[in-house]
Amino acid sequence: MITNKKFKILIVEDDRTLRNDLNEMISLYFSCFAASNVDDALRILSDEKIDLVLSDILMPGKSGLDLVKIIKHNSLYAEIPILLLSALDSDEHIKKGYEVGAIDYITKPFRISQLLDKIRALLAYKFDLLHNPVNTVLNKNKEFLDRNAGSDFAEKLDKLISEKYASSELSIHEISEKLNVSLSTLQRQCKKIKHTTINKLITEYRLQMAEMMVLKSNLSISEISFCTGFCSIQYFSKCFKTKYGKSPTDYKKRIPLDG
Repeated sequence: MITNKKFKILIVEDDRTLRNDLNEMISLYFSCFAASNVDDALRILSDEKIDLVLSDILMPGKSGLDLVKIIKHNSLYAEIPILLLSALDSDEHIKKGYEVGAIDYITKPFRISQLLDKIRALLAYKFDLLHNPVNTVLNKNKEFLDRNAGSDFAEKLDKLISEKYASSELSIHEISEKLNVSLSTLQRQCKKIKHTTINKLITEYRLQMAEMMVLKSNLSISEISFCTGFCSIQYFSKCFKTKYGKSPTDYKKRIPLDG
């Protein structure tokens, strides 16, 4: 099982049972801190370098929305992504969560696997923004995804892969549903436009992201594997060596061409 204890997650939930359950499950993969209210959460934020905040909305005293506003208006914490967890599932409530600055919103009840998948995707997204030169990431991957593009279908496919590559659960079934096409149409269109299969397209994109992480970050190989959606470090290493001719560990020793 891949773990990422370098990443610190702050859980803000007033329900003791749910807070303990979330802490128990998430701490299997990440370093966790828990608070029952906004004031305790702010104290933890001042003491720890938190990478991601998970917060309920309805709590005694200040709400989760108040917490989002406080974080986003404080230059010390403004870059921390915040994921809201709430039983408030109306479009109005969800819209409000995004408006105040939450990066995502999950309605209760939810599956823990769904939450972990979101956490991984958000951490990978944060990593891209903070550790990779923006032009390098965007230009290199845009060049790859735009290869032989030229249709609305291609643009939608590219956007979906760039948003979902960090999820190990990304599948051709999910992509076909999101694009509202049959599996056979999806495969046929991908072959026609990209000259490869969907699975190979996803793997290629993940490997390009992984290469940049290997060269430009201090993340371990297992953490890079986790952040790029590979289901196991063994499979990641095998794919990486096939593409780049060296294991991720050996490849990391080379000097980045862009310094």
